[in-house]
Amino acid sequence: MVTQQQKSQILLSGKRNLTRDYGYLCYTTNFGDNIVDSIYVEDIFLDTNTKNTLGSKELGTAIFLPLVGRLLINDKVINTGNILIATKDNSEVENNNEQIQANYLKISINKTILTKGIFNFDLSSSKNQLIPLLYSGSIHIYLGYFDARHETVYKPKVNSKQIIGYVIQGAFEFQNMLLQHRDGAIVFNKTGVIEFEALSENALILIMEV
Repeated sequence: MVTQQQKSQILLSGKRNLTRDYGYLCYTTNFGDNIVDSIYVEDIFLDTNTKNTLGSKELGTAIFLPLVGRLLINDKVINTGNILIATKDNSEVENNNEQIQANYLKISINKTILTKGIFNFDLSSSKNQLIPLLYSGSIHIYLGYFDARHETVYKPKVNSKQIIGYVIQGAFEFQNMLLQHRDGAIVFNKTGVIEFEALSENALILIMEV
């Protein structure tokens, strides 16, 4: 894969911030230290029969993406294959399952959007393509599930200053950068396209344009 060289930065999973509490474990990748808009991804593990208060009074948007298990958020139930788009607040997230530890991503952005609610997606029927999770104004978030060696081109939808990649599962070559499990990367001042290739089978990646 040949791409033009651009300013970029890798945020390794091993350097994420770690927060612990009773029944709660959170690894945070803070992209906001490197870009104008505050955006961070929390990789959260919640034990069985455990609640956690979100604890944010900031304005903005929170996106919940279950990876394992089921979540109860303000009486809304979301499973794998769902996302919940909500306003940041002090509500609780609960794993009321008695057998399975929940793992979910929480994507926080300092922009308030009109889109709210629970939305469904089907990775199994949409393999080797990007599925839009959020498409609102200047915020575009996609999820992709890929076979090994599958190459993809992402063309920015707006005049963004940065494109973010975050690997949920597997490994990718992302604009000439090697990203593995829970690594993230930012490409700055992007005027062309982003090229990436799955390096492992059933690889899963988030693409975020903010």
